[in-house]
Amino acid sequence: MSTYSPSRLDTFKKCPLQYKFHYIDKVEVGDVLGDADDMFKSGVSG
Repeated sequence: MSTYSPSRLDTFKKCPLQYKFHYIDKVEVGDVLGDADDMFKSGVSG
């Protein structure tokens, strides 16, 4: 059985999608921001 810290439960309460990205998918904020930053520096537009 898993144990849940107060901060982990608070994350889920505030934003279930953020909880999924962080705790289930293991996406780091730096990974996402780094990719976006590289696009802006290279002049790629969407």
